[in-house]
Amino acid sequence: MTTDAMSHNPDIGATGRSGDTIQQTMLDAVPVLIGYVDATQRFRWVNRAYERWFGRPAEAFVGHTLAEVHPPQRLAVVLPYVERALQGEAVAFEDRTVDDEGGPLHFRATYLPDVAADGTVLGFTALVENINARKQAEAELAESHERFAGIVALAADGIIAVDSEQRIQLFNQAAERIFSWQEAEVLGRPLELLIPPQERDLHRDHVQAFAESAESARRMGERRAVKGLRRDGSTFPAEVSIAKLPTRGGVQHTAIVRDVSRREQLEAQLRQSQKLEAIGQLAGGIAHDFNNLLQIMRGYTEVALAVPDLPEKVTHAVERVQLATDKAADLTRKLLAFGRRDVLDWQPVRLHAFLEESAGLLRHALGEGLPLEMALRAADPTVSVDAGLLSQALMNLTLNAADAMPDGGTVSLETDDVAADEAFCRAHGWAKPGAYVRLTLRDTGHGIPEDIQERVFEPFFTTKEPDRGTGLGLATAYGIVQRHDGMLEASSTPGVGTAMAIFLPRHEAPSAAGTAATSPAEPHRGTETILVAEDQHEVLELVQTLLEGQGYRVIATRDGMEALLQFRAHRDEVDLALLDLVMPKASGRQVFMELRRERPELPVVFSSGYALEVVDDEFIRTHDVKLIRKPFAPADLFRAVREALAP
Repeated sequence: MTTDAMSHNPDIGATGRSGDTIQQTMLDAVPVLIGYVDATQRFRWVNRAYERWFGRPAEAFVGHTLAEVHPPQRLAVVLPYVERALQGEAVAFEDRTVDDEGGPLHFRATYLPDVAADGTVLGFTALVENINARKQAEAELAESHERFAGIVALAADGIIAVDSEQRIQLFNQAAERIFSWQEAEVLGRPLELLIPPQERDLHRDHVQAFAESAESARRMGERRAVKGLRRDGSTFPAEVSIAKLPTRGGVQHTAIVRDVSRREQLEAQLRQSQKLEAIGQLAGGIAHDFNNLLQIMRGYTEVALAVPDLPEKVTHAVERVQLATDKAADLTRKLLAFGRRDVLDWQPVRLHAFLEESAGLLRHALGEGLPLEMALRAADPTVSVDAGLLSQALMNLTLNAADAMPDGGTVSLETDDVAADEAFCRAHGWAKPGAYVRLTLRDTGHGIPEDIQERVFEPFFTTKEPDRGTGLGLATAYGIVQRHDGMLEASSTPGVGTAMAIFLPRHEAPSAAGTAATSPAEPHRGTETILVAEDQHEVLELVQTLLEGQGYRVIATRDGMEALLQFRAHRDEVDLALLDLVMPKASGRQVFMELRRERPELPVVFSSGYALEVVDDEFIRTHDVKLIRKPFAPADLFRAVREALAP
């Protein structure tokens, strides 16, 4: 077996001494350990690197055996390689041991045997390099790679890397979740696997333009929506940012993909909610002004009908006006219910008992050809509601279901419990954590076309014939449910049917159903003094006429400030205050608070076309005040006055 020239150098190979000064200088200068070990495992020569590395002179090695120089732990590592070299085998290896201080020592070594002409192994030349720095760098690189891989794997957004041929090289866990593909299934496949067919030409053009640009990163979709393609063939809106990185194998592109389906859904819900709220505010304002006009019409028709010996034709005409006024008042009530501008009569109601009581009326509304099935699965729920408004909402949904089934079908009324946990609240932006009851009215009708489903709760929107509805039924139901801190959600499949789900917060205190109101006692005449504050002159004149006709003394005022001045001028004479809620200079609520401060025992009755923006439900309950809604009948006014004056 042959070795290199240095192994055959007679001075080094045989005697362990360098006979050439230049050669010795060169060997001493290199940072690699170079030494000669004879067949008895004894050092015969070492270069200066041994001194620099171990901090000991060459004499500490030359003439000493490996066992005398190396500690047992290091000797145990190198000895197997030494034995192979002394058997004539050239050995190259890397290993790990300890230095003289016991610290880690990574090294790379080459043992070149020195073989005589007769085949006798005289020893070997050892070249040893300290590779601690390289191993440290490799460890840091591996740690960095592991850390990067962990970040990529756990990133919330999809991360996809492709080579210069647009074939997938990296596909993280988020990408798996977004596209419903596993990494092993897509590696090496074209990126177009994840792009809808109609988008692929645009994608190629975009990638080409990006590759030729000076940009290193770019966000896609700034001018148009970007779509992704899931494994099942469905598409989704996405935000995509791309970056390019030149590599030895060509340009690599990395894409960051975010599924924005949920965000767009929430944005659409917010826009719809804002639109409905704006419409509600407009509807409430219109209803307020309209109710004042209806109040005048309603009041004076009753005044006219009270005239004795009125001709029959006149009586009939006035009654027709009164009927039209009542219908108009019903329309404004629906607007107020949608616009959340009315005060609720809150009562705890046992929902199942309420539904059982309502079933007969609902079946009557459906008719004989449309059976109503009940599946009340919730755990005996109690809800805090205005029973009258909830009945109206339920009736509106029932009539809407009936209209959807002209050829017959089935309506089912179902209840179940819903726990609004964190996941539920994320999926339903309106929800607050807690317990809800879901009341679902389901029909088997023709369903709602997908392109108009988001509009079904808009007021005046209808697909019915012009003479078959106002388009307020579902809008009113939606407003009523929202007033109860709940939500009405619609889901529909064309040709299969529609489900309208009412979510209501549970009320823990038990209560009897008690939805039927008792008939109030007949109103009585009186002689008390009533302070009336109403900014609409015609309404003020009407109320004064009605009350004085019943024997009351009326102090009439046209705004809140005048009401306070007249009250202070007649402090001891006023027995009751009748206040409109919306007035100039001082609102009805402001006047009420001043009256309470000056005469806490003075009874007060509010009147208004709507009330929410001036006085809320909690205010009505807390201060135990009465409210009559415009347009009210004279009998309702007289009854409210007598009840407030009653001891």
